[in-house]
Amino acid sequence: MDLSIIIVNWNAKEDLQECLKSVYREIKSLSCEVLVVDNASSDGSADMVKKEFPGALLLMNQENVGFAKANNQAIHASTGKYILLLNPDTVVLDGCIIEMVDYMERHQEVGAAGCKILNPQREVEPFKSAKRFPTPFSKFCVDVHLDRLFPRIRIFGRFSMVEWDRTDAREVDALSGACMFVRRTTIEDVGLLDERFFLLAEDVDWCFRIKQKKWKIEFNPKAQIIHTGGKSIDQVKRTRLENDIRSHLLYFKKHHGWLNCLYFRFLASLSSFFKMIYWIYGLLFYKNKKLALNNSISYFRAIVYCLTVSTKCMRR
Repeated sequence: MDLSIIIVNWNAKEDLQECLKSVYREIKSLSCEVLVVDNASSDGSADMVKKEFPGALLLMNQENVGFAKANNQAIHASTGKYILLLNPDTVVLDGCIIEMVDYMERHQEVGAAGCKILNPQREVEPFKSAKRFPTPFSKFCVDVHLDRLFPRIRIFGRFSMVEWDRTDAREVDALSGACMFVRRTTIEDVGLLDERFFLLAEDVDWCFRIKQKKWKIEFNPKAQIIHTGGKSIDQVKRTRLENDIRSHLLYFKKHHGWLNCLYFRFLASLSSFFKMIYWIYGLLFYKNKKLALNNSISYFRAIVYCLTVSTKCMRR
């Protein structure tokens, strides 16, 4: 088997349908299997897969076990020489999968590779396509959009690599789990995704560990996908914010120690405070008062969560 394509889904039925259509258009000339892990969706996603894509292997969980654990379930069940982690809210563009398989074949030293990720307007999404490993400060800069507000100030855009236009292939630190090709021998060497990451930052952690084992991670602009972005995680704003904080606390504690973990707590609470003030201001001037109120409350809760969440469960 050349390739195992793994898609983890939670309540993204329509996006998953379009994603699978694009995948099956692409893999006709490959020896390939498609595995869909459904994390207890309530929108009929599983029934849609059974009916419209009977060739896909459907793994159904009784509860939402998270992104990392669900992907690991599928990796265990897969047989491909290469593994492709693919989000359900993506559309694979012409030639993407074959190009990436060929790229991995040509570069045996590459343990993982990613492609150019576009938004629905076909504009490149730099941060999603490739990035540097985060520091607490660089993560803060992205959270409060300093990298976008001041793109010429390199220190603000270090995490998102704002100085690079994503037009050339190169070695990078980290890729997005929305579309990541990984060599099976690399997984055997590095290990599976860390299941303590329920959602978010598990891809950066995996890339960090791949680099530790001396494998290269590369970006290939010739392959492209469209990513609508965050359709599952944005369904519950508060949960998304809490997962982001908890996952990055775990990442910094795991790889950079307690001091960076505490520094991140401070900066994450500060960025949430700035956003809470923004949305409180929005209550006065924003047309959608309900959205502004909900976001204000969500960021307030994020501050409380950031300052009170226990890290006892984050031990190695």
